[in-house]
Amino acid sequence: AEDTHFVAEATEGPGARWSGRTCGRYQIFELLGEGGMGQVYRAHDTVLNRSVALKLLPSADPRLVARFLLEARAQARVEHEHICKVYETGELEGTPYIAMQLVAGRTLAAAYEEMSIEEEVQIMMLVADAVHAAHRHGLIHRDLKPGNIMVEQAEDGRWIPYVMDF
Repeated sequence: AEDTHFVAEATEGPGARWSGRTCGRYQIFELLGEGGMGQVYRAHDTVLNRSVALKLLPSADPRLVARFLLEARAQARVEHEHICKVYETGELEGTPYIAMQLVAGRTLAAAYEEMSIEEEVQIMMLVADAVHAAHRHGLIHRDLKPGNIMVEQAEDGRWIPYVMDF
């Protein structure tokens, strides 16, 4: 299934076991999406008083945990306006998490049909610049695809992309 990190509509069901809980510094709200490397919830960081996306890894497999943390470290190393910001990593009740920028949008895969060809080209130019910034840090995104690019619309109607999942 496609990784739908920050899709506006909440997902219900058994995967939403963290919804409505407060764990550590995070008040966790609805499940936003699920993918190969975990579940993403909308949450509130009560210490810094800001909304975040909280990605939780439901597996305790040491190899998956190492890969999960490697993703967070890689993404956090690059400062670029079109790469989703990673704020911190940690554990909640033994479950590894990544706290990151909450993007009020959806994947490019879900949104591209609403865009003109000019908007699509502009998005890809911004994504290419972001990926180039990662390359300058020695990072290669090994799974760059429309499902790993989030887009949100600015007040003036422009689409703003964010590269995810390093």
